[in-house]
Amino acid sequence: MHSGISLGVLSGLLISILGVPLCGVLLKALGTPAEILQEATMYMRIRLAFGIPLLLTSFAANIFYASGDTQTSTWVGIFSGLSNVGLNVVFVPVLKMGVAGVA
Repeated sequence: MHSGISLGVLSGLLISILGVPLCGVLLKALGTPAEILQEATMYMRIRLAFGIPLLLTSFAANIFYASGDTQTSTWVGIFSGLSNVGLNVVFVPVLKMGVAGVA
């Protein structure tokens, strides 16, 4: 379990360090239209900056699942999804954060 958490932290750190400065280049290489490139880059940078918590959540869910505790993994997924929707409702229309609020 400790090695899984360590791997999640190191992977998230590597993704953040490499991804944030390269995301504009990657989006251009993927053919992102110019009219949405600035917002797409901002979204991707925000998401990649938080690579460690994102990967730790995924790794933790998989650790619970692999150990036979599928209920905890399922409830964490449900809670995460509902929290995401609820926070999007607050950040986008109420606080007017746009793409940054969704990220």
